[in-house]
Amino acid sequence: MSFQLHPSIPKLFDSYTAVQNQSIPLILRGENLLIVAPTGSGKTEAAFLPVLSMYLKLRESGVSSGIYIIYITPLRALNRDIYKRLIRLCREVEVSVDVRHGDTPRSIRRIQGKEPPEVLITTPETLQAILVSSGMRRWLSRVRWIIVDEVHNLLESKRGVQLTVGLERLKNIAYNLQIIGLSATVQNPKLVAKFLAGSSRQMKVVIDETPKSYEFKVEAPKPKSEDFELAMKLQTKPETAARIKLMAKLIEKYKPTLVFTNCREYAEYLSSRFRLMGLETSTHHSSLSKTVREHAEALLKQGLIPAVVCTSSLELGIDVGYVNLTIQYLSPRQVTSFLQRTGRSGHSLERTSKGIIISAGLDDLLESLAIQMLAVRRRLEEVKIHSGALDVLAHQVAGIVLENGGRIKQDEALAIIRRSYPYRGLSKRSFEKLLTYMDRLGLLKLQNDCVVSSRRTKAYYYRHLSTIPEELKFPVYNLENGEEIAYLGEDFFSEYGKPGVKVILRGRPWIIKAIEGDRVYVKPTDDFIAAIPGWEGEVLPTSHQVALTVGILRRRIAELLSVSTIEEIATKLAEEFNVEKAPILDVLKVFEEQLRVAIVPSDSTLLVEGFDRYVVVHSCFGHGVNRILAKVLTEKIKQKFKEECITRCDAYRILFILSSPIDPSSIADMLKQLSFNESLKILKEHTDPYVIRHVAVKFDAIPKNLYYKSASFLMTLSELFKDTPVHEEAFRFQLSTHYDVKHFSKLLNKLKNGAVKISIYRGEKPTPMAMPIVEVGEVPVTESLDYFEDRVMNRVITLLCLDCLNTRRATIKELPEYVNCNKCNSRRITIVKWRIDEVLKAIRKLKQGLGLT
Repeated sequence: MSFQLHPSIPKLFDSYTAVQNQSIPLILRGENLLIVAPTGSGKTEAAFLPVLSMYLKLRESGVSSGIYIIYITPLRALNRDIYKRLIRLCREVEVSVDVRHGDTPRSIRRIQGKEPPEVLITTPETLQAILVSSGMRRWLSRVRWIIVDEVHNLLESKRGVQLTVGLERLKNIAYNLQIIGLSATVQNPKLVAKFLAGSSRQMKVVIDETPKSYEFKVEAPKPKSEDFELAMKLQTKPETAARIKLMAKLIEKYKPTLVFTNCREYAEYLSSRFRLMGLETSTHHSSLSKTVREHAEALLKQGLIPAVVCTSSLELGIDVGYVNLTIQYLSPRQVTSFLQRTGRSGHSLERTSKGIIISAGLDDLLESLAIQMLAVRRRLEEVKIHSGALDVLAHQVAGIVLENGGRIKQDEALAIIRRSYPYRGLSKRSFEKLLTYMDRLGLLKLQNDCVVSSRRTKAYYYRHLSTIPEELKFPVYNLENGEEIAYLGEDFFSEYGKPGVKVILRGRPWIIKAIEGDRVYVKPTDDFIAAIPGWEGEVLPTSHQVALTVGILRRRIAELLSVSTIEEIATKLAEEFNVEKAPILDVLKVFEEQLRVAIVPSDSTLLVEGFDRYVVVHSCFGHGVNRILAKVLTEKIKQKFKEECITRCDAYRILFILSSPIDPSSIADMLKQLSFNESLKILKEHTDPYVIRHVAVKFDAIPKNLYYKSASFLMTLSELFKDTPVHEEAFRFQLSTHYDVKHFSKLLNKLKNGAVKISIYRGEKPTPMAMPIVEVGEVPVTESLDYFEDRVMNRVITLLCLDCLNTRRATIKELPEYVNCNKCNSRRITIVKWRIDEVLKAIRKLKQGLGLT
């Protein structure tokens, strides 16, 4: 299609990309549009150039002051990058551009309130803030165009739900809005378009069909003799040393490189081990300070470091310059994530994006090979959108009331909310139930058929602009220069937050020198025998598609072993998957050992095995399905055998730890008789109290001083919030996020019609394929007594004297056999873990003969 941009816009390219040629004419025609294209395709310019052109034409006819274009990105760091890209172009045509997010100084906000930019770059949360600001609403009424970048990042989170309602609220004051969404490749673009456009308008989709070249490879290095010496230097296992050595070689060969890990702990660990090898890398994750993250981005972009070790914090399009290779440490768990991360290298359509997975162990290798195969075929995971999130709904109702002068009719508020895709099916009854609960909490007031603001409405709305769960944070500062480095999570601080304890942050060791209030002050040290902090957050689960593909691969290998030698099979698979033969041989040997005692569990067969007082259910259906099986079977075991059991699961098996042996055939019978409706009932009755707490906090239903309480307090929340929107939302959230109800239902049907069979095995020890979950925890198979003792003895505890109420922190190993108070010499010493100030306050009351409230 041909098109003509405003003549004052400078020519940026000799020729436009395919996606630009497709998109620009449609946007110029006023179409709402979703542009789906890989990184480096030029989709930012495809959206912004025509919007800028239309605005320049509108400005020529005379316009009032105001914001006319809003550019929304999910990250503040992306705000910075987009600003740098847009400001160069906008200066040429004298269009003002500014950024506004949570870190924007108050002085800049005041200026924006008086002299608004024509183009505002912001985040979903800040859009929520300015929607209710009287000073900004008059400028927002001028908005004609909205561009939402990285839409795929918002789809499966409550942030996306919040944004869709926010856009509908904006449409109430800014008429004839044109919305353009930008997304990486997704499984269902039409669904994404509906999500962004809302139920009141249509949105066209442009998909960039230009072939993008990818190279994928899986490596599973085995330790050589020199790796044992390296392991001593790196203070790790030889197998881990071999993986780190290979990554270091790849970094040196392909620098600059991004090394992705699945959690922040791994990022810190790898970066610290690289430093021990003499390889200077930077670390990048969400628990590091903004300054530290920006510094890492700048160093990589300028070519001053060979690599950055990061989490999903660099998965999006933050500008770090050209990257030649991405390394994924251990399986990325999902195809979509792997493609997104690989796409960060070769950051243009002409260059090949290269991604290498460094895998470890049976499950991880097979999972990595499955993901590589699915990535080649572009088989992405299906999109799961949060529908009907009640905590977000409550917050949006408060916002609608505030922006309408503190009063609005219930039906009018419901109509606005129903226009958004996630609430398209919201019933009036559910809406009224939520309003009644908000009234009970004092978040608003119900008067006849109207919703009216209360004293708490405004404070509640601004306090919960973010949908991300609250977490108690302890900022860490460098005592030498005052720089903020990172923050420690609540659990880690409660165990290790003590002067003298060494921690790894930014990939280097620090020693805690002082703690003042919630601030932790540290100094650099050279001792790499230090604790790696743990942070609250969930590692990406293995998708059903990936786990099922692993199951199919398992079945195929088992079938090949019945007709071919392992040498022949290893040669065939190594060639097919472009992987070294040695790790494939190791996998095949495990399969041979498994087949000597039982069947190989696969996509078509569940294996239930029992040994001693343990039962393992092998189920190749992913974390979401196995979490349901674990929860439901635990309750069934409790009902039938009158005993509690400890349960844990991964994507391929569930382990039940019992107090006495149970015949595995009884568990197999339970599986065959499972009812979908009864299973849902069990899941609802056992909604995670941590999730209930997070939701209750978002509803302002828990006083702030009770946000972070002991496990015993958390156990009371289910009963406390029974039959309320808090419990209902917590259950809905778990069904949508933690569980895979759709594929669980399909599994039950397959068990009933025989498409999936159940095999039973009883032995004296676990089968080879049970070992990955058996070795993780309680079952004493491989953990040495020395290692266990070291972990216990180095734990930090808080001691409280019950006589003088003196507290001190100490490691267990430094305590004498009989512990005395270091202040009054009393032997009445106890351990306190949570909310020490509150414990002291309670004990003082008891000593004074006062009651507790």
